[in-house]
Amino acid sequence: MTDQEILRAYVERHNEGVETGDFGRMLELFAADAELVFVSVSFGPFQGREAIQNAFARHPPADKLSAGEVRPIPSGASTVYEWELHPGTKAGTIQADIVDEKIVRMVIYFHLV
Repeated sequence: MTDQEILRAYVERHNEGVETGDFGRMLELFAADAELVFVSVSFGPFQGREAIQNAFARHPPADKLSAGEVRPIPSGASTVYEWELHPGTKAGTIQADIVDEKIVRMVIYFHLV
């Protein structure tokens, strides 16, 4: 998969996890030692797939993501996203650093209003 396809798969699998409560397929996209960082909110950072899994288990997202155009960046891919419950309102940006088809670092920027 290309870096853009991996980020699109993250969004699809995130949404699947919101529907089913099982984020296992989403977590498969992360490297074992991946880092997940949230900017503008007091949550994380999380180091390692197990820590990311625990974060999603303890605080599962309540809404699905809707991604805009997924663009390449030098280290992977990036997209602007909205929450499905608030269409038309830019919620933030996701940047995924990808190595060997695995997310090694994901930074989620929240755009606070």
